[in-house]
Amino acid sequence: MSSTSMPQQDAVASSRLYRAVWRWYFYAGLIVALNALFCLMVIFACVSGVVMWWMRRPAGRIGVPAYPRDFRLGFGMAAIALAVGIAFPLGGVAILALAIIDFLLPARLKEAGVSSN
Repeated sequence: MSSTSMPQQDAVASSRLYRAVWRWYFYAGLIVALNALFCLMVIFACVSGVVMWWMRRPAGRIGVPAYPRDFRLGFGMAAIALAVGIAFPLGGVAILALAIIDFLLPARLKEAGVSSN
């Protein structure tokens, strides 16, 4: 027979199991807490950006730059949009949706801009 008794071996095994389980729960909780902190930081960045825009916008206007009258999409921008659309299909859908919305905007909203020369 070994010099260690059975109850002692059970206690050691139980202690090792307890530490392993406790360690797993600790790190799982740490990951959840860090994810929650990251999400809160993103929400704070979004909200603070809107608040800063609201405080600094011109009175009576929305505060966006004027739309150029002779705007043309450059080859480089079209290539980047196409590459993003192929690499990230959902991003491509968003780019396409915004391009359609921009195309359908009334001309009076686009005439407010200045010449880009």
